[in-house]
Amino acid sequence: MASPERRQAYAALVHLGFQIAATLMEAATRLHDRKDPKGALELWARLDELQDAIHAQVADVPLVGSEAVITAAHTLRRSARRTVGLLGQSVDAAKKRADDDTAGDGLSQRIRLLYGATNDLAEAATDDLRVSLDAGSEGERTPAR
Repeated sequence: MASPERRQAYAALVHLGFQIAATLMEAATRLHDRKDPKGALELWARLDELQDAIHAQVADVPLVGSEAVITAAHTLRRSARRTVGLLGQSVDAAKKRADDDTAGDGLSQRIRLLYGATNDLAEAATDDLRVSLDAGSEGERTPAR
């Protein structure tokens, strides 16, 4: 049977992945669509909080998770860190080229990769929990002797 700790750890990490991706999307919108680098930077504290939470949650996953989930969790953590770093570079570049409309800095692509990493984690977690539930169901059907 899937432990409550495992389900909670997986759910928390997937939730954090989607939260940081959505926050980064908002920052990218402020930066590129609204031409507001300061507005993008206003989200920096929230991004730091989310990164710290992801890091802490990823540290807990090896205690309860399968290899596939652990790998997906580490991929999510790396993707979040790289995307936040790219946001910082994009803000710096936007400040230097205020009149330039080119937003070809790769931030949108990086955010899509972060969403993909979060979806991959959700799939790995779902598969792991399904296997655990199936194993628990088979154990319940076996009569005790």
